This record gives sequence, structure tokens and C-alpha cells, in this order.
Amino acid sequence: LSPPLSPSLPFLPFPPHLPMPTSTTWNLSGCRGDSDLVDQEEERTAGMEAWEVRLLLGNGRAASADNERGLWGEWPTVAASLIAGDAELVLNSHLTQSNEQSGNPDERWLIGVAAIQLFAQANWTGPWSNSQHRPWTQLLQNVYIDALHRLALDGEELRPVVRHPHLLILARDALQGPEAYEDRNSTTTDNSYLPQSERLQVATPQEWYQIADASDCRIFSKAWWLWRLNRLHESSLTGPSITLRRQSFRCFELVLGKGCLKNHVVQMQLKEESSREPFSGTDLHPSNEPDKYSRLRSLLQDNPTLHALALLELAQAQISSFEAKAAWWTINSASEVLNVGSVLSGLLGVRTKFQHEAKSQLSVAVTMITKNIIDLGDSRQYDGSTLVTMETDVPRNVELIDTDFLGKLKLNEPELHPLEVSDLPVIVQLLLLAHCDVVEHSSVRDAAADEEMSALSSRVIEFCSTTNPIVLARALLTRTRLESMKTRYLERNMQQMEALCDFVEMSEVKDSGRWRFVARLLTLFASSFPPRWDLKKEFAVTLGKIGLVKSALDLFQESEFWEEAIDCLRLMGNNLRAKDLIEMQIEAKGRTPTLLSLLGDVTSSEGFYEEAWAASGHRFARAKRSLGRAALGRQCYNEAVEHYLEALHINPLYVDAWFALGFAAQMCENWDISGQAFSKVIQITPDNGEAWNNLGHTWVELGRLKEALNALSEAARLRRNNWKIWDNLVQVATEVKSVSHIINGVDALLDCKGRGYSYAKPVRVAVGEIVNASISEDAEVRASAGRQSRRLVQVLIKCTSIISSDPEIWSCIASLYCALENWDGELRARQKEIRARVGSASQWWHEEEGFEQMALSSLSLVKACHRAGTAADREGTRLHINSIVTRAEEHLRVHSLHQRLVHAAYELSLTTASQDELKHSEVNKDEPMPVRSARN
Repeated sequence: LSPPLSPSLPFLPFPPHLPMPTSTTWNLSGCRGDSDLVDQEEERTAGMEAWEVRLLLGNGRAASADNERGLWGEWPTVAASLIAGDAELVLNSHLTQSNEQSGNPDERWLIGVAAIQLFAQANWTGPWSNSQHRPWTQLLQNVYIDALHRLALDGEELRPVVRHPHLLILARDALQGPEAYEDRNSTTTDNSYLPQSERLQVATPQEWYQIADASDCRIFSKAWWLWRLNRLHESSLTGPSITLRRQSFRCFELVLGKGCLKNHVVQMQLKEESSREPFSGTDLHPSNEPDKYSRLRSLLQDNPTLHALALLELAQAQISSFEAKAAWWTINSASEVLNVGSVLSGLLGVRTKFQHEAKSQLSVAVTMITKNIIDLGDSRQYDGSTLVTMETDVPRNVELIDTDFLGKLKLNEPELHPLEVSDLPVIVQLLLLAHCDVVEHSSVRDAAADEEMSALSSRVIEFCSTTNPIVLARALLTRTRLESMKTRYLERNMQQMEALCDFVEMSEVKDSGRWRFVARLLTLFASSFPPRWDLKKEFAVTLGKIGLVKSALDLFQESEFWEEAIDCLRLMGNNLRAKDLIEMQIEAKGRTPTLLSLLGDVTSSEGFYEEAWAASGHRFARAKRSLGRAALGRQCYNEAVEHYLEALHINPLYVDAWFALGFAAQMCENWDISGQAFSKVIQITPDNGEAWNNLGHTWVELGRLKEALNALSEAARLRRNNWKIWDNLVQVATEVKSVSHIINGVDALLDCKGRGYSYAKPVRVAVGEIVNASISEDAEVRASAGRQSRRLVQVLIKCTSIISSDPEIWSCIASLYCALENWDGELRARQKEIRARVGSASQWWHEEEGFEQMALSSLSLVKACHRAGTAADREGTRLHINSIVTRAEEHLRVHSLHQRLVHAAYELSLTTASQDELKHSEVNKDEPMPVRSARN
């Protein structure tokens, strides 16, 4: 039975399907025994599962649907119609008939699938004609009067340019029931900013399984279509929604199992949500869970294409949640399921028209162990009906018109690998584009990453004879983004973006129109193809880069991107028109919170933000974020903290707001809030090096130096060219006496900062720790000290090649050589230290501190001479000490070190004299005695 309806919200009943022919109707009562009923139920379940798989993969037999309809009702007929692209016909046939019953739960969800397909066609894939008469449009508008209000979630509004938002409500009613939108605390339905508890509910585990796992519903793919619906819903909002993301990842766990989420952020979110509910985290899959999801997982194991499709859709969800590492793991799992491998290799080719000699070019080689992959929409699954992709069904690939460059890679005829295939299945092309998306959203974006993305997209564009329209459009969009900063490609980028916009805005629908739509829909959810308004936004940005600001302004206004339109007007030097534009929209649409906030941006008046916050019923987070930004500009940090806390309580997925909150908390020395804010930033975006650095600063202020060292190490790994982060790392490492971090930090600072840094203090600490460890009784500690000392010597030699006049560096090198028992190296380092001190501009013979440094260095040189010096070294050292004694005698004669230097010079003279006498005696010993004459 359907759940009870809320009296405050109208619910559209689902009439029964078309009447079944009596000749094929089964009369189950009285004609079969209980065992026959069980067998028939198993047969029915197996048949329904087969049709669900066909619906997901886009292949099915229309002829067999009529034969199977008698056993399974209208199920096969409706599913075959959806596969064939007749979603609108299915919707019309169900919504135009009146009946008091709400429909069979097994068949009712197909209405939701039809609504999802139509919504995706109208806003993502096309073709779509606004002039065409659709009977269901007016009916849905009459029933779902407050569609825009009911779809607002987590303080985010539905975009005004979204076509037919009523389809989203219809789909959710069909998949989850009307209780998903039930207003449980109030009968008011015309307020667009009700509290979150009165909106789309994230059900508790028990309620969730009542909705998604009801025993009277045998549909195992309901959760799959629900996460697709959540993606369409979130993309239609003005910002991300934590509610929809959590529900989507629950669906992924149901379909793929708990092990699919190799993601600490999502697991933490689900754990936090479970802690607020009566069930624990282990109760996400209760013992009485229906077995259809276990059957689904067995079906995934038997169908590699279906399994890979689910993994690729999960990877796209992880990428949108800033989890590139988790998405990389998911994509590798999809590759293993398909037995597909991709390798970056070099092939000979040319890129210019007049290039005679082929050079090595980066390319992608794909190997497939299994050749008989059932592809998405494979014609082998049809009986007489073939899913044809004609030239008019794919976006136009704009060629580069240039005097030199080809605009693509032209390879010499390469010999393919025995397992390499030149024409790839659509599911494998999706795999390559998912790999490209991970590289695009990774922490390091350099020339090598861009070349890898270019090779992956070119493999789909240039070297696949057949492809899916959405897959080709996504590959062309990637190529356009990569070439956006190249001046030679600006004209082609503009034309290519225009071709992509025309592709999704195609309005004519011919006989093959439904096939176009089916081909496009099959790969939409496994690709990151943007909706039509985001595509127009990118087109407008491309126009702005080549100076066509007026054309970009028109596109922004058409798509109602008012913030970008205001920026265009400011670039054109027309600030007054920006204000007039927003005021015209307010006159037409009323004083909505969004328009009031935009008016506050134009006029720099905080009063409009306050009015927007009040008009929204304290649910419009954008107004609070704007107030926080204004408070930061006025340096009112306590006020900014309050505003950002309120905004993030409504929607916690804005990374910039968390970062601004952490900065404001640092400025007012609220270290607890600062630590929580920056911890949240790195949970959402683990590759944010600046957040790691600021988190390390917070830990330092709280006295947690070890945690600060770990945070700064991660920040330095992500931002290797930022010398300030390395400076912070070296300072903290010096405090905790971490030799390895000091060595790595000094090495990086030599590359980033060069001469403009003082390396003496951290290096001296590192040398002291190594010297202490070298005399330790633990053999492992001594071995580690030896490795660190050799590494430090290399860094110090590199340092002296950049800074050769710092005596402290030479002193550290000498101490390190002494620990390694390299006496000759110690002597040479001490001599260079003395030269550096003598050559310094300080008048050390007048200053006590400078004299002490010179005296101690000289005494160390004397010790080194005693260990490894020659006679010439000792004589030079003696003369040096005598000069120091003479110059300091006037001002520092009574100093204790002055007396030690006199004594050291005397010892050197005695040692030199004794060694000279010994050498002279040895020389005389070898000479013959003179012969005396007889007269003498």
C-alpha cells in the first residue's frame, strides 16, 4: 500500500497502465498450487531483474516485451518503451488517465525513471523543443505549484533557468514516495526557505529501508536511479547540498557494498549521521535486509559492463566531492572489472604541417584481454532495431585553421600491440575520460598533467571511429579547456564551444530524435558533462578571454548568471548599469534573497544582505557569507566569525567559507575554532596546501608541535614552491629537533629562496643532533645518524655553492666532518670558516662577541691542525693566531680567550720546532760522516 498522504501537499496519483490483453492474462488463483506460485514468483523476479539491467545498459528486445507482458504485467512494455526513448509517451499515458489507485509499486518506479530521462533530456543532453505541446506539462504545474520552493535545499535555491523542475518532484515521489517532501512540522507551503527538517528528509536507517527496501517492491535498481536523481537535483541548485550527497553515498553503499567508499570524508559523514540516529554505523545494513541487493551484487559480478558503469558513476560523485584519490581507486577497480589496461607511451608523430622529422609524442595504448564486452546500447542486444549514431547526432569537431599547427597529433602508421585495440567500446572510452577527470582535479596541475589529459582526450576524439555523442562532447570540452590559454587556439575554442552549446540546445526532433536521446542518456551519469547553463557559462568565459565582453554579457544574462554579468559590466566600465540591471530584475521578480544579495554586491551595502537574510527566514546562507566577507574587509574578525558560523551551519560544503572562518578565528586568536575550520577544509579538499599551513600555525599556538610538524610537512608536499611554508616547517622542525625535516626544508629553501635566508640556526641544530646520535650506544641510532650526516653534507655543499661567505655554515660542515672522522675535510672547512670571518665587514677586534667567535673558530682550527695538518698548515695557523693576538691586544688583552690564543700559538711554535728538528735529524742521519784529513 502507498504511504499516507499529507493533507497539506497534493499528491498526484499514479493511474494504472494500459489494459492488458485478456488472451495473455494469467489467473493465478485456483490454477496453480503453492509451489507453482513460488516458481512463477522466482521467474517473475528473474525476468524483472533482466529488464532492469537492460534499462540501465540501454539494450533490450522490443519484440520479446509483448510476449513477456502476460507473465509480468505491463512491466516489459513500459521498460522497452523507456529503452527505445519513448519516456514522454510513457509519462503521458500514465498521467493523463485518472484512477483512484496509485499503481503497482513494481511498476510505479518506472514513472520516476521516465521523469529522470525527460529532465536530463531537457537540461543536459537535448534535443528539446520548447514550442512542442506536451500534455503532461500543465498537469504537473497544476499539481506541483510550489516546485521551486520544494526543491530548495540546504539554503540553496533552484536555478531559474532549469526547465520543468516538476519532473524532479515527480521522480522523487515515484522513487521514495510523497513522504520525501512531506512537511511534518508546518502546513505552510509557500515559504521557499522552510527549515531543513521540513524539506527533503534524509531518512534514518530504518526509514530509509522502508523507502528503498520495502518488502512489497522488488526493484533492486531503485537506489541506482535515486543517486542519479540526486545528481540531477544537486546540479540544478545554486550550490552543493550535503543532504543529497550523503543520501547518494548511502545508495552507492547499497548497490556496491560498504567497501566501495575508499574515502575517509564520506565515511566520517555517514558515521556522524549515524551517531545522531538510533542506529549505529553497523546497522546501515540490518539483518532483515531484503536479499535483492545481494542479488544485485551477484548480477554486477556476472555483468562487467554494468559493474564498471556503477563504478564510473561513483568515481564522478567522488570527483565532485573533491576526493580525487578515492576516485582514482574506483577507476582502477573499473579497469580490473573490464580487464582493460591503459599505458602512456611514446609514438612517432608530428604536430605541425611542415615538420619532416617525426618526434616522439605522448599517446595512450589500451589493451583489452576480454574482446566480447557487451557495450552500452550494443546493437547485438536488439532484434531488428539498431541504436544508430549518425553524423548529425554528434557534436561538430572544429578543425584548427592555422598556417603552421595541425591542431591534432598525426602519428606515423604504428604497429598495434597484439592486445591493443584501435576502436574502443563506449564503456572503455568513459574509463579514459574518467581518468582524465581525475588528473584534472588532482593537486598538481603542470605541463605533464596537461599533456596526459591531452593524450587521453585525443584517444577518444581522433582514434575512435565510433563513439557516443556525450562521450565525444565531453572529450571535446576537455580539449577546449586545455587549449584555452593558447593564443593560436582561441578562435577554434570559441567555435568549438558554440558547437557544443548548439548540440545540447538542438530543438528539431525527427524520426531518429528518440534514438539520439537514448544514445546521449546512456553515458550522461558516468561522465562529467555539464548542464546546458554551465556550458553556456564556459562559452561566455571563452568569449570574454578573446575580448568579446558584450557577447559574454548577453550569454550570462540569458543563463541568469548575474554575478558574472556584473563583472562584465565592471570590465566595460559601466557600474551604474550593473545596479540598474539588478533593480530591473527585482521589479520583475520581486525582492528575492538572491537579487538582494547581488544588489548588496553592486552597492557594497551590508543592509541588503541583512534584508536578504530576513526575507529568507534565516535560511539563505549566501547572505551570511557576504556579511562575513564584508566584516573581514572591515577587520571586524569576531563579527566575521559569527556570520560564517551561521552560514556554514546551513550548508557546510563551501570550502572558501571554512577557510575564511579559520583565518578570522586566527586573527582574533580563537584557536579552537580556527583548528576546527581548517580541519574541515582539508577534509573536503585534502590537497589544499594553504589550509595545511594555517592548521600547522594553529597547532603551534596551541603548543601541539608534533601535529604542527605533520601539518606543515603535508603543506610543503603540496606547495613545494612556496618558501614561506618551508620556512614555517624549518622553524617548527628546529624546535622539535627533527633532523630529517630540517634537511629537507633547508634543501627546498635553497631552491626557493637562495641567498635570502639564514640557514645557520637550523643547520647547527641538525648537526648537534647528528653528533649526539653518532656516539649513542644504540647501533640503529648510530646507523641512522650516519645516513643523515651524509645527506646533510650534500645539502651543505649545495649551500656553500650558493653562499660561500657564511662562516656559520663552514663551522657546521667542520663539525659534521669531525663526527664522521674525516679529519682532512674538517681542517679544510675550518680554514674556510676563518677566511669567511676575516673577510666579514665586522670589526671583531673591537667587539667582545665578534672576538669570541673568531677566537673559538681559531682554537678549533688549532685542534684540526694537530689531527691532520701538515707543517705548512701549522705554520699558517700560528701566523694567523699571532695576527689575532696582536690586533686584539689593545682592547681585549684581559679576555680569557686572548690568553688561550697566546698559549695555542706557543704550542704550535713548539710543535713546529720539534717536528723541524726531528725532520732535520732524520735528514742528517742519512748523510755520510765527513772524512778528516791527516793534517787535522
